[in-house]
Amino acid sequence: MPATSVRRRFNQIVNESGDFQIADLCRLSHFYNASVEAMTLRLEGLGLIPKGVRDHLKESRFEVRRAEAMLNLQQHPATDNRFPDRYVFLAVQAYDQGEVSEGELCDLLRCDRVTAREIVDRRLTTTTVSDDGEVRQVQLETYHSLLGIAK
Repeated sequence: MPATSVRRRFNQIVNESGDFQIADLCRLSHFYNASVEAMTLRLEGLGLIPKGVRDHLKESRFEVRRAEAMLNLQQHPATDNRFPDRYVFLAVQAYDQGEVSEGELCDLLRCDRVTAREIVDRRLTTTTVSDDGEVRQVQLETYHSLLGIAK
């Protein structure tokens, strides 16, 4: 959990409510898809909450599942992705631009060549339907810079 992002969200909560409560801790941990314990340790480590809060919650037998249910925090969908989407995108982009070979892409994604090709196809193509109902695969061009366009 990036320190800057956690600090920003924590400060936003405190500025809006004037406090940081257990419900806020649960919502923040849900936002980062982290356990309440991990979030508590992160906040303690950043000096945003006093040391010992985690121990206090543990000693008071705080029931995370019950709190999540009361706050109506839905479970994040399970994923079988081995790597974050951004990592896969960057690996595929490097392959598409010729910066890494297919073998190196396999190493980066820890998969065989057939699976790597399937990942590249999924990431670089999309299915479109024309007005007359024709279904086509279209190559996505995801690596063009947008920084110089709006000047």
